[in-house]
Amino acid sequence: MNLDFDMSHINTQLYFNTLLHLLTQHERTQPLLEILPTAKLSDSEKELISKSAKIVLGKSPKGNQNVLWSIFDGLGKEENENDLKVNGTQHVPQRVMGLGKEDAFPNKANQDKKEWLEGFKNDVKKLNLNDSPTLTQVETLLFVLQKWTAQLPSNQAVNIPFYEFLKLTAAAVLCLESADNQQDKSFLMIGGGVSGIQGYLYDIVSKNASKNLKGRSFYIQMLADAVLYKILNELGLCQANIVYSSGGGFYLLAPNNTKTQNAFKVVKNTIAQELFSTHRIALYMELQYEECSANDLQDNFGKVCKQLANKIGNEKKHKFDIQLISNFKELFEPSEVGGETFCDAISGEELLDGEKIYELEDAFPQIFTETATEDHILVNEKTALQIKLGMGLRNVNSYSIDLQQITNKNDIEFPVKIGVIPNFKDDNKASTHDYLFDINNLDFLKDYVQNQKVKGFQFYGGNNYPKIHEIHGKGIIFRPKTFSELGGSKEDLNKFYSKKKTIEKTQIEYLEAFQEPSFKRLGVLRMDVDGLGTIFREGLPSLAAYGTLSRNLDWFFKGYLNTIWEQYYEGENGLTQIIYSGGDDLFIVGRWNKIIDFAESIQQEFKEYVLNEKLTISGGIAIVTPKFPIIKAANDYAAKAEKASKNYNGKNAITIFGETFSWQGEFEKVKELKIQFVKFCDANILPKTFLYKLDGFYYMAFPPQSEERKVSEDISWHWQMAYDIARLEERTFKNNNIEAKAFLRALKQWAIMGKSNLTEQEKYGGKSFFRYLRTAVIWASYELRNK
Repeated sequence: MNLDFDMSHINTQLYFNTLLHLLTQHERTQPLLEILPTAKLSDSEKELISKSAKIVLGKSPKGNQNVLWSIFDGLGKEENENDLKVNGTQHVPQRVMGLGKEDAFPNKANQDKKEWLEGFKNDVKKLNLNDSPTLTQVETLLFVLQKWTAQLPSNQAVNIPFYEFLKLTAAAVLCLESADNQQDKSFLMIGGGVSGIQGYLYDIVSKNASKNLKGRSFYIQMLADAVLYKILNELGLCQANIVYSSGGGFYLLAPNNTKTQNAFKVVKNTIAQELFSTHRIALYMELQYEECSANDLQDNFGKVCKQLANKIGNEKKHKFDIQLISNFKELFEPSEVGGETFCDAISGEELLDGEKIYELEDAFPQIFTETATEDHILVNEKTALQIKLGMGLRNVNSYSIDLQQITNKNDIEFPVKIGVIPNFKDDNKASTHDYLFDINNLDFLKDYVQNQKVKGFQFYGGNNYPKIHEIHGKGIIFRPKTFSELGGSKEDLNKFYSKKKTIEKTQIEYLEAFQEPSFKRLGVLRMDVDGLGTIFREGLPSLAAYGTLSRNLDWFFKGYLNTIWEQYYEGENGLTQIIYSGGDDLFIVGRWNKIIDFAESIQQEFKEYVLNEKLTISGGIAIVTPKFPIIKAANDYAAKAEKASKNYNGKNAITIFGETFSWQGEFEKVKELKIQFVKFCDANILPKTFLYKLDGFYYMAFPPQSEERKVSEDISWHWQMAYDIARLEERTFKNNNIEAKAFLRALKQWAIMGKSNLTEQEKYGGKSFFRYLRTAVIWASYELRNK
């Protein structure tokens, strides 16, 4: 299928002329007219653009100034949550989009205007636009505008970038132009997304998790993209109509007419049926719309969002209504046969007669035609295709969305058959790709071919991964590190490569670069932004603010997160891997100490990015042995820890070693205590046995068998602990370490009196301080076991 043919009902000329007209209204983009055609608009069309601009801006704080205030500034700080204000304390750098801190964090380091304009012009020239461009060209232009104007002030509202203003105004114009009634209820606000993502991500057999987890994570993003572009295609919408798309969910602005409503019903049914056919009840797509007028969007946008969110929430309570009518038997009758049946080695699903079965090798999964035995690692077609997606991601930096079913040379297919297939770029195959996205690459026009495809970019958290180097005979190979290797354990390579018939086992060994620590543990981190759902449902004043906030969060969690990983965690040579980063949800695994550091870095960077104490992030960390079932660690332990942080007073917390601490003050205190213990034990001022004694005193004060760890009536731990510390003080006098003396005296004072200058705030005193102390002791003992 060709995009320009399928979507010919879009008024491409009006779309293009609207963008041109708005570009002429901004002093920074006016010079582009030297290389762009002149917008040809009637007076009525200009009036339509003016009306649309007001609809898009809604109640955003108005202003005409030379700086763009951050969308996060003032968020949640006002008594009226529906009225976002700005305090004028920070502004976004005016420069081309990038993935560095200097590119988007609030600062005053603007790009040189001449350099910015020349780069912008060079990208526009590559499109070779004339008076009547194709839809493919205009859609590509929109990505160019995002790259160069996403941090340019709109001069219409103080915290709305020019890109959001351009894009959504064009969408509103197209909607008004094709709506049945331009006076009342001219718009459909469409909302939806794929639900069940978290459960689906973790619902795999742990033994083979590393073979599938990244592929499954990437598949979830591609599935959400496939659903979105299917809806766009069937409803006759374009990229501009996307208000936001992230974390499996999306909002679209569409015209309200009979054709759109009828197409909506058909596409909703199609997607529901195909999702059920492939994934049964594991994944479901909610899809609803709210009819609204121009005044609704302009004056009561928060109310529109809330009503739509309520409809989507109600649909979640009535999942699979369509299947109740059309697939009642499939929905309720068992699909498995039971007994001694071979199961998918990753999903645990039974392998049924008649379906394609694959065997897992070290290369792509291969069709299995032999007689199954316990020695074979078998999977169904759905799992095999997901593994191929993950493997494909390792070898490419771009993928496409095709409005047709095709297969590339690597035989990478897509499990859900909805007529839209995400695929990997394959320059060696002559085929039409409707959308081609470069992953985390803003130089996406480098190999642009006019009219062949819409060329753009997308951010994806974790497209790179830590690698292991091995010697195979005289050569060196690179492969992804397993979770055991991330945790510190070497694999049994003879067993690891047992199916490699062409390589002698004795030839395979690790490079000396692999350092196996004496203490091996894997850390599993789950994390997300606090209260973000409420903000999106009720706390934004306009379409433009909604789109801006969503895109900025995407930039951090799907784009800049990769920069943090590369810069601070050694990239592909490191010990951490980003498994999933969708919207504001994070799932990261790695060496236990690196995971703690990574979580702290994410919190610190996010805090610096938003500069708003009302917008915080919480998480939970599980620390397990390298061979521990990763899915149990993630779905049970890390999830429970994350929930504890979310329920903590004020949220903004991290749960680690079974205790929850606020990022503000409390975590720093635990870390400070840990550093002191490690330093004094390393210097042989404190014996390591003292750490275990402190842990014992904790259990004396808070007996494990007591209900909810109530304080014990036995207070003997006070004097026993004070006595042990006093003995250690004598030892420090011999070392003449002033810092250690002060530390022990303060600790002894707390043991006796329940107060200490170890903490600056009274609330950290008393027995509650013991949880800080004990967590620091455990943390320090883990570090010392590697020394």
